[in-house]
Parts: sequence; C-alpha cells; structure tokens
Amino acid sequence: MKLEQRHPEVLENFRKGKYDDADIAKVEALAKELSSKRAKEIFTKPKVKCYVDGCQNDTSKGGKGLCGKHAQRMRRYGDVNFVTSEDQRRLLSRESQLKNVFEIKPTTYRKFLGKHEHRVVAEKMIGRKLKNDEHVHHKDGNKHNNNPSNLEVMTRIDHLKLHAAERKKTNAIERVSNKSHQ
Repeated sequence: MKLEQRHPEVLENFRKGKYDDADIAKVEALAKELSSKRAKEIFTKPKVKCYVDGCQNDTSKGGKGLCGKHAQRMRRYGDVNFVTSEDQRRLLSRESQLKNVFEIKPTTYRKFLGKHEHRVVAEKMIGRKLKNDEHVHHKDGNKHNNNPSNLEVMTRIDHLKLHAAERKKTNAIERVSNKSHQ
C-alpha cells in the first residue's frame, strides 16, 4: 500500500500548512517512494517476450528478439530450435569426463576425494593418519604408481636426505659420462 493511501491526513495537513517533524518524515518517505517508482518506469526497458513460438522467456538475457537460451542456440548451431539428442548429450558428457581423467601430467600427483592418492594408500597401509612431518616416498620414482609395495612412509628429514643422496649419485654419474664423451 502506498504512503499516500496509508496517511491521507498527513498529506491534507501538509497542504494546509499544519505539520510537525513526524509528518515531514512521512512526506519525505512518500516523495522518495514516488521518485523511485518514476525512475523505474523511465529507466527499465519493457519486458519483451522471445519471438520463438511457445517460449515464455523475456529477451533481457538474449538479444535480437531472442531469450538467452534461444540466442545461445542460434550462436552455436545457427538454429533456434536445435536440441541435442539425449544419447548424444550423454556421450559428449562422458567423453569430456574421461578426457579429464586420463590427462594427468607426469609431474603431478593423483587426487582421491581431495587428498593425494599416495597419502591415502599409505594411511591404509600403516593403519593411521599420517603425521604432519611424515612424507610418502615412491621407491621407483613414478608418482602415479601408488601400489603399497612402491610406497614408503618416512619423516620429512629422511625423505630430503634420500633425495639429496639420489641427486648426488645422479650428478656424479653425469660427470663421469660427460668426461668419457670428451
């Protein structure tokens, strides 16, 4: 209900020059309400229905007389009535899911429910959660081989020492092979 309908006496008193602070506040609220209503009428575009038969959506999210759904179909397929068959939609969806599963970078670890898979396997191996300073080492160096026989739980320091020794050994072999090729 509008303010002018709720408080007709306030408007009448205001017109006659009889008013107090409370009446002024009510009149200010009325003026604000009326001005916002006028602004909405001036600045909002009238809602136009999509021109596709049977569509009740408005064109606010589309363009050129089309609702958002039909505008996108027109952009993608050149036909506002194009509908992907259910079998085709399922196939495309499944293909995209499988593509994401098999595209694993060799430098990253697989995840299982938001945790690194090798940590989950190691926790099952030892029968408890890993401590913060415990790391899981892949014996063969393959980050994707999470077989329990390939995993070893060790402290962070021991893990760093092991990899430092492996790097030292690799560097020594590279130096020897480089000298023999000269």
